[in-house]
Amino acid sequence: ALSIVYVDILTFCSEAKGVFRRERRSLRINIGVLAKLSWKPFEQQFGKTIDGFRVHVKNVDKEVSLSHMVEASDSRALVRAQKGALERAKKEDAQRRIIATIPSVDNYAQHKKLQKLRQEGTGTWILHHGVYQKWYDAARSSIISCFGIPGCGKTILASSIVDELLASTVSPKPIIAYYYCDYAHKKTLQAETILGTILKQFLVNGRIPEELEKQFPRNHGEDRRMLDASDLSELLCLAIQQNPLTFIIIDGLDECEKVSRRVVLDLLHRLQKPEKSTVKSLISCRTEDQMLRSFEGVLMVEMTASSLRDDIQLFVADSVS
Repeated sequence: ALSIVYVDILTFCSEAKGVFRRERRSLRINIGVLAKLSWKPFEQQFGKTIDGFRVHVKNVDKEVSLSHMVEASDSRALVRAQKGALERAKKEDAQRRIIATIPSVDNYAQHKKLQKLRQEGTGTWILHHGVYQKWYDAARSSIISCFGIPGCGKTILASSIVDELLASTVSPKPIIAYYYCDYAHKKTLQAETILGTILKQFLVNGRIPEELEKQFPRNHGEDRRMLDASDLSELLCLAIQQNPLTFIIIDGLDECEKVSRRVVLDLLHRLQKPEKSTVKSLISCRTEDQMLRSFEGVLMVEMTASSLRDDIQLFVADSVS
């Protein structure tokens, strides 16, 4: 619109210049006659140009006003965006403080280590075992124990089961939470560490789901106090209830002290009660672990020499070759 106004000004100047040029060529004509013949009334000579100029000036005013409105709107949008970014940063910082109070270990690193140790093709026998299939196919929550003597490959087998579950194409996809107890690292044998590590596997992209975050102890994280077993048990129950199907794999629970084993087993037993979600728990342990055997309804799979025969042959053949 502003450029049109400039054109109007140039047009007016050009028309005025034309008038004076015509006058100069007619200087010999009587001045009175010249005024009558060549100088039309101002409004008649330039009225159309002036009217157009006025309209275009109004358009410029409208555009300036609109530009100010857009600028103000952009400023408000920028303020809102900055406020939103600040709120998100504040929330993320609060979540980081809360997550920092969940005791845990890097179970993923341990799982990757076991994957490298596992002989390809081994551990598949458990998938075809009748008791395992009964546990896997059950419509309700259940617990299965894979037990055997020390050194028979329980941990490697547990990692194989984890990978098989992770590769499942079941829809909706279940939560697969796993944990490896390691007698060489005392922290991994504490009930709080076991429950906290499992709980963290329910986080979505490292973030606490909103419905779960509301249940954390009020103001927790501000004093950096670590969550205890009681807090973790309650939060884990709430997290599990948000998912229709959950698999929990715990290897070497018998390595833990009696108190820690009791805490974990009590929770797993509690999760077997009818709820809106199904929980399938698998525990690998030594044969002599009587605490697990004391729970009613626990399915048992023993790792015997005959069940491991094919795995041993694969291992020996690969070692020889």
